Amino acid sequence: MITIPGRIPIYIHPFFWLLIGWMSTGSFLGMALWAIVIFFSVLFHEYGHALTALAFGQMARIDLIITGGLTQRSGTPLKLWQEFLVILNGPLFGFILAGIAFALINMLNLEHRPIIATLLNIAFSVNLFWTVINLLPIQPLDGGRLLTVFMEMILGLRGVKISLFISTAVAVVLTGYLFYINELLAGSILFLFMYESYRSWRSSLDLTEQDQNSSLQDQLNQAEEAYRSGRLAEAIERLQALRKEAGSGTLYTTATVYLANIFGNQKQEDQALALLEPLKSRLPLEGGMLLMQLYYKAHRYSDAIAIGHPLYQERGGYDVALLNAFCHAQLGDARAAVGWLQSAIRDGVPNPESYLSRADFDSIRQDPEFQRIHL
Repeated sequence: MITIPGRIPIYIHPFFWLLIGWMSTGSFLGMALWAIVIFFSVLFHEYGHALTALAFGQMARIDLIITGGLTQRSGTPLKLWQEFLVILNGPLFGFILAGIAFALINMLNLEHRPIIATLLNIAFSVNLFWTVINLLPIQPLDGGRLLTVFMEMILGLRGVKISLFISTAVAVVLTGYLFYINELLAGSILFLFMYESYRSWRSSLDLTEQDQNSSLQDQLNQAEEAYRSGRLAEAIERLQALRKEAGSGTLYTTATVYLANIFGNQKQEDQALALLEPLKSRLPLEGGMLLMQLYYKAHRYSDAIAIGHPLYQERGGYDVALLNAFCHAQLGDARAAVGWLQSAIRDGVPNPESYLSRADFDSIRQDPEFQRIHL
């Protein structure tokens, strides 16, 4: 990775050059011209974000990565109108660069300067095209982020949820269109945006006004710090107080998962299960995994499977596949147990032979399906 120090440090990741290689075409000279334009265009765009953040008292750094640029910020949280300007000034700088290139094309006599003419034409088309694309109302593009901040200014939390729904809907339509016209690469990239927008929207449905309460957020951070430092009594006290004050929402759910994890580690599985079970339809992935483990320990194998199948689809991992295998075996379903065991092996479970001797498989050990397993 290349690092350029300064008030706004720049980190150029190796994969960034893959972006340039993908967009570059033609001769070596053509590739060099495209590389120059893409590098400075992405950097100029990110400076729009970073300089505005600095003007509002934040610190900023720029990362050039395979998907383009990313401005990382830290410091005092900004007001919504300030956040809007920080996001807006990235595309605005892109339009400015496109305007400068357009003006130079029309002002200069480039008839005998083909390299400069090519450079300016690439700069104009790249900055105009990609800035327009970047303003589509799709997360995580700047257009999607601008829509979210704008809607939050008008409608508060309800506006955030609406903006994420719009982002998902627009991404669905455009993804379908790109695949229809056989633009597979662009369609695949937009499909990822669509999926992330959908996940963000689904997560936002559980958000409440309490989730935006900075005092409660600080309380969760303090509870997490106590938990990581081994001060479990303090962590339990803070988490219980947070749950009582929040009542619902993401902070409430997060505090509940932490609390259930503590109780589970203290062999108080019944208490942990009682905390998580009412939230099973909206648990984050780590909470779903914890609930599945608690169901398994409580010998509630059908309940564990009901969580485990969709959890594997979303999260994956040999640990989920193994638990599914154990639960199916306990229910006498050899075929499903063997299938999940093979999934765990494909996912890289360490020392798979050791799991075959577990008592979980005793009920199906004589089944031909189980005996046909070859490691």
